[in-house]
Amino acid sequence: MREGLVDIDIVGLVILGAAFTLILLPFTLARNSEGGWANPRMVAMLVVGFALLPAFVLFEVYLAPRPLMTRRILRNRSFLSAVTIFTFSQMASSVRNTYFSSYIYIIKQWSTYEWTIFLGITTMGLCVMGPIVGLIQRSTHRYKSMMVFGAAGRLVGYGLLVRADGTMVQDTARLVVAQLVYCLGSFTVVGARVGSQASVPHEDMASIIALLTLWSTLGSSVGNAVASAVWTNEMLDRMRAELPGVKEATILKLYGSIKKLRTGYAFDDPVRQGAIRAYAQVNGHIAVAALVLAAVPLVATLFMPDYYLGRQQNAVTNTGLDGERVDVPRHDDDAAAHEPKSPPFYRRWIAAYRKDRM
Repeated sequence: MREGLVDIDIVGLVILGAAFTLILLPFTLARNSEGGWANPRMVAMLVVGFALLPAFVLFEVYLAPRPLMTRRILRNRSFLSAVTIFTFSQMASSVRNTYFSSYIYIIKQWSTYEWTIFLGITTMGLCVMGPIVGLIQRSTHRYKSMMVFGAAGRLVGYGLLVRADGTMVQDTARLVVAQLVYCLGSFTVVGARVGSQASVPHEDMASIIALLTLWSTLGSSVGNAVASAVWTNEMLDRMRAELPGVKEATILKLYGSIKKLRTGYAFDDPVRQGAIRAYAQVNGHIAVAALVLAAVPLVATLFMPDYYLGRQQNAVTNTGLDGERVDVPRHDDDAAAHEPKSPPFYRRWIAAYRKDRM
């Protein structure tokens, strides 16, 4: 039992879980707590949560018997870039998706079947794009250019959801195009996974896969918390502003149940239209948050090495499945990575100083 807990690094997982719990809880508790964000408990949770993050890193580097992230992995540029891409991609996706389905349910007079089909566009598109990305990588033996293209496309997809006045779009054509363009994110996610796995020897492969899954899950949780915070802090006040003649009890019922809003009022009813305006404004703010978060993976792709995808198992040992070394075509980036690096400035300065003293 003890060896099993050590192998899974239970202490590190507890520290990491506690950190994110303390960081995320205030987003949902602040609205109903006394004093809101000025409440000392909210501040204390945030401070302790963020303090636990560097504590987790220090524990993993210096104290953990079986660390989740070894020093070799922490110094791996491909892994760090991939983690950033996965985490912020999932974060942006969760921010957008948390209340997107309810928004569509309210603003459109679609049947349940049509509503489900529309929401499934992205899932189907991502599934279709996956094999296409693999075939392109098989043909070109590279992935970085496609990653940049996919990250930029996904950014455009988020941008299409936001109107000039900051509200979320309502016209069907633009919503469908945004759903389709969003699927280009497969180029980035698949490339990040391939590049991170190519950057480590076989013995680190399982750790890389597990860590990418862990951090993407954490990113998704953060995204849900961000969307919930925006919704909780803005939606009820916005509905009150858009429905000035409606009783408070009715507003609270509509706020708590989109089904009552959808089935209890005709589409042209002033109450339904006021709620639609409130939904559009709040979801517009959520979409802007997703757009900002989606810009981070685009930057992270620029730091991703562009390994040659050949018959070798990875770009570290360059050996095939039979254990024999494989000749890999040199790329400008690869050549630059293998060139001898000049020592840091302070080392050259010390060497020159010592030389003068001799």
